[in-house]
Amino acid sequence: MSWNLFNRQAKRSLVTKTTERDFERECTKMQHLEECSKKIAKDSKRMASCTSAYGKSAGKLGHDLLTDMGANGHEDFNLFDAAMAKQDQLAQEKSNMMHQAMVEPMKRYTTIFPHYTQQVKSREKVLQEYNKVQAKLEKYEEREQTGANIVKIQQMKAEVQPVKEEFEKKNNSLLEEMPKFYDASIGYIHPSLKTILTCYMVEVVIVNEKRDLL
Repeated sequence: MSWNLFNRQAKRSLVTKTTERDFERECTKMQHLEECSKKIAKDSKRMASCTSAYGKSAGKLGHDLLTDMGANGHEDFNLFDAAMAKQDQLAQEKSNMMHQAMVEPMKRYTTIFPHYTQQVKSREKVLQEYNKVQAKLEKYEEREQTGANIVKIQQMKAEVQPVKEEFEKKNNSLLEEMPKFYDASIGYIHPSLKTILTCYMVEVVIVNEKRDLL
């Protein structure tokens, strides 16, 4: 869903330029974060799938060389098959770990953004209503101050106040929540990144130990 809700014909005279600039800045940051999060979710899923596919290919290669080449009795072919089978096992374990540590968390993370875009739309709807009732009030205030008009002005002021308060509540809430959510993004993804990094470091150690035995 698009965050770009600012290209409107209606004038936004009821909101200060500073407030609107701050709000648009936070929306832009949230949109960027949403796009990046979706890319990370997609890339991590592809990475897990490729890791799994690599393991299966390695296992198949070892098996095919051993069986199709008729080399069952050759020690190096047997060792290669065992090594490739181990690679397949490690790759599947690593792929599953990626799903648990990165793919699923990022998938859940991306489901949060529709909540904020809906809140932004709700704010915009209330602002339009605020503009509408305020414009009506100003028209009555410009007319001759007869008894009937004075009564109508008081009625319109009573209508404006709750709409104004609702807008301010939604606006202030978003201006408080969106920066916090944005700033917390690194803290959310860091444990996933650390888990995957640890996994690769362990794998490097294992590979080096195996190489030393050759």
